[in-house]
Amino acid sequence: MPPITILREQAKYLEQTTRGVLSTSIETTSSQTSPYSDVIDLLTRAQGANRPAMPSGDGLFHSFYVVAPALNDYRFQLLRIWHTINLYPVLMAREKAPAKWDVAHDQPEFLEKLKAVFSHDDTVRVVRALISQSRS
Repeated sequence: MPPITILREQAKYLEQTTRGVLSTSIETTSSQTSPYSDVIDLLTRAQGANRPAMPSGDGLFHSFYVVAPALNDYRFQLLRIWHTINLYPVLMAREKAPAKWDVAHDQPEFLEKLKAVFSHDDTVRVVRALISQSRS
């Protein structure tokens, strides 16, 4: 399944879970090279011979935002991902930890890492704060 499809499913789930108090936005842009080619090189070296190298070349860059319509459409960028047209591997980072880039080499690993992002204490704290402020 393409990473964008998985992100859209997560977006729909978040909107349903918050009963529409929060919405989401996923912005997609294309790139001739990864905007983080130096990070890709670093991660490729760190992964060693046991993992396939990160690709280079044309790719898609997706940014996932949590939106609070009641707060003048305040947007919080939860995560960013980049992948080539081949879908996997995916380079991903949480917005609150921009230096903590990670690689998901296939769909099961991507799902596992997304689960970690969405259940992370920082994510839960931000979502709760946005819901609370949206209802006041």
